[in-house]
Amino acid sequence: NTYYNDYFGISFTVPNGWTVATRAQIQQIFGEAAKALSSSLDQTKVLYLTLVTKNALGTAENPNINMVAENISGAASIKTPSDYLEASKALLKQTANGYTFDDINTTTLSGSEFAIMHMKVDYQGKETYQTQICT
Repeated sequence: NTYYNDYFGISFTVPNGWTVATRAQIQQIFGEAAKALSSSLDQTKVLYLTLVTKNALGTAENPNINMVAENISGAASIKTPSDYLEASKALLKQTANGYTFDDINTTTLSGSEFAIMHMKVDYQGKETYQTQICT
């Protein structure tokens, strides 16, 4: 099973046994923000592209792949993918969740360079690991 997005020209192989959420499920999970799923990125700030989960939706401690596109045309301070991740880090530091961050590095995926940031959050006594990848 392969996820493919024509607009961005990206694809990835969905791990065996994992489930791709439907648009209706994404809207239910992310609420009002996801109603713009069928809009173009020109008309909205954030598009929720896909959500892939290892276990059934709603399962606690559910590993997932969540792809989001964000229109940053109004963000004058963001010029590079690393700038975006620095801005994301600054926002996450403002939460009370206790994030810790690795350095921002670069990685190559399918021949294209991306900025990548690994982080950890201690949420309700459980460690959760996240990775943000940006181009």
